[in-house]
Amino acid sequence: MKKFIIPKNEWKSIPLDSVEFILKEGKDYLEYTLNESDKITKRAYSIILILFAILSGVVAYTFNKMVLKDFHPIVFLNYGLVVALTIILFRFGVLIFPRTIKVKGRIPKKIALPQFLNNPKLTKEENYLSFIIQDIEVVQDKIDFNLVQNKKRQEKLKFNMILVTILFPLYLIIAFFTTL
Repeated sequence: MKKFIIPKNEWKSIPLDSVEFILKEGKDYLEYTLNESDKITKRAYSIILILFAILSGVVAYTFNKMVLKDFHPIVFLNYGLVVALTIILFRFGVLIFPRTIKVKGRIPKKIALPQFLNNPKLTKEENYLSFIIQDIEVVQDKIDFNLVQNKKRQEKLKFNMILVTILFPLYLIIAFFTTL
């Protein structure tokens, strides 16, 4: 994706109110991308809890069958289900644990550069305008980055949910035919 840059020719004539409005809207949209990322994480976490409960039940049932020496073909099928659920749980776990995302704000050492703070060629208003313009470009970069990351994570979440949707009916069909 091409980096967004505000044209610098005649930048001093850009109304301060306009760039402040653009920056406010950009920060609102950045907030949206962060909330979307959190939603993906929460969905994955919820599904992990449900799948872990199912996995625990299947392991307990299988262990019980093995201890009682009631070795039924369902035990082998359950081994396969346990392996598949473990893999799927790991795939969901990838969506939860540390993810790359660009957050709101910047650290002062990236903003307080001497060439911007002590520029005698600029008036106080022009200096402020230059900071706002720079911040708009940075916010747009963060939004672009977060949108790409969120899209990748949404695709992984969707794929994992499809796997779960296929796994359980497939398991039930196979279990039905092995118990006949």
